[in-house]
Order: sequence, then C-alpha cells, then structure tokens
Amino acid sequence: MRSFDMKNQAAARITDSPVDAEIVSLAGGDHEFGRATRWLFIGQAGSVRVRMASGAVVDLNYAFDGTQLPIAVTAVYQAGTTAGYIRGMF
Repeated sequence: MRSFDMKNQAAARITDSPVDAEIVSLAGGDHEFGRATRWLFIGQAGSVRVRMASGAVVDLNYAFDGTQLPIAVTAVYQAGTTAGYIRGMF
C-alpha cells in the first residue's frame, strides 16, 4: 500500500506550478482551472458559483470587492456568477 504524503505533494504542486495566478474568463462559458486553486480573488462584488476540489458545486453570494477566499476551486461557472475580475491563485 502506498502512503499518501499531503505535505510533500502540496509542496511539489507549488514548486512545479508554471503560474501564480490565472485570470478567470467567462466570455466563452465556464472556466476550468485544470487544478485546484489555493485562493480565489474577487475584484468586483457579486456572486460566484464554483466547483470545489471535492466536486461539490457551491454558490458564494455577496462577495465584496477585494475578497480573498482561501478555497480549493477547480472551476468557476458562468451561470450564477455576477462578480468580476476573478483570479485563481495557486
């Protein structure tokens, strides 16, 4: 049985990451990150519908300008999202 070392895997993801932040674009539909974020930055107030790393879909209502959410998100959905200038932080 293989052991699971969360600390080392998290460190590898951070050091192997090609970018530190990714701009969320909903112009063509839902935004898939391809990996889980460590933070979600909301630049313009509104609601955000996201898919958590667990697969659960969550509506985050009333996010204010400059909100920094320490959550693991793999997607931001176009439907249900009214906030703007969203960034996925890795």
